[in-house]
Amino acid sequence: REIVSYQRHSVWLDVIEGQRKHEAAQIVKDTHGGDAQHPGFLTNKALLDKLGMWEWVTQVLLFLFSNVGAILSTVVFLVLLSLPDIFDSDPAKQNALALLVFVSLLWATEALPLFVTAMLVPLLTVTLRVIVVDGHRLDATEASKHAFDAMFSHVIMLLIG
Repeated sequence: REIVSYQRHSVWLDVIEGQRKHEAAQIVKDTHGGDAQHPGFLTNKALLDKLGMWEWVTQVLLFLFSNVGAILSTVVFLVLLSLPDIFDSDPAKQNALALLVFVSLLWATEALPLFVTAMLVPLLTVTLRVIVVDGHRLDATEASKHAFDAMFSHVIMLLIG
């Protein structure tokens, strides 16, 4: 036990020491807008600072990179929904494929939290009218009853408590 507390203590000290070194580090800029390695050379950041656009560019890039999974998933979803007659003109199959690809991309990219992606499945299953029973495509009311019957059976409620 003493060894474990000693190792934690030394790791903590290493973290604090690294943070202090980082805070003590400074970048020396030249008066012409360059940096210490290239005096007089105007860097991209310095140029954008002079134009007053650095904050705007960083916000746009941050938004795009953080939401690229959601944007890509939505575009693929809409393309799959709009393609004409993929499966013998059966819209339930086409909607099911679009739903599967959309939810898989959202899950893989983690564009949305996983629980939100999981909650989208029943919602989109009902709204896209994916559920087919005995060759009959269920409308929203029947599909929601069918989905809730499948998700909340007596056995599941017994296990949940």
